[in-house]
Amino acid sequence: LKTNRLIQSVPGTMRFQRGVDDYIFESYSELNYNAPFIFDRKVLAVNGTFPRLRKESNNLIQYFNVTLYKETLIGNHLLSPFVKQNARFYRYELDSIRGDRYYISFEGKYPNTQMVSGNCIINGRHTTVAEVELNGYYEFMKFKLQMVMGAYGYEMLLPVSHHLEFLFNYIGNKVQGEYVSMQHYKNVELVGR
Repeated sequence: LKTNRLIQSVPGTMRFQRGVDDYIFESYSELNYNAPFIFDRKVLAVNGTFPRLRKESNNLIQYFNVTLYKETLIGNHLLSPFVKQNARFYRYELDSIRGDRYYISFEGKYPNTQMVSGNCIINGRHTTVAEVELNGYYEFMKFKLQMVMGAYGYEMLLPVSHHLEFLFNYIGNKVQGEYVSMQHYKNVELVGR
């Protein structure tokens, strides 16, 4: 929407070309997830209009490595509303029940950039998150992230799709974007149980 030279001073941001306002890229990757919460990503193919595509795609993967059942959602940031230790920081409201699906909304008790707000659908049969929408603020970026979790077995603990919308606002720079990712798991097994 609007950029100036100061955007280059933010580590990890994308590098934009003068006079180009719209960008697109796609990538195909192999992602290995090893508990506890370790992601190993190998980019197999990348294409698009960014000048340094491979580097740009690596900057984005952190926003898709959201771990709902860890104390923090992204790295050491954003307190997860889905773990017992953080429940004291959040307000929860049961909106409705349809069959074995519970529709719950949540928000932080206090204004804080380490909290998120949103809503989720809980699978009552397995007590797992089936779908979630997270709204928050992270590194100069206001975001809305929608995730759908797997439907069967241990895949219920892992996302099968993400939809991220964001607005990055930093010293006169405004960048708006949208990212979509889909995952297909070859093999999911619980190790060391």
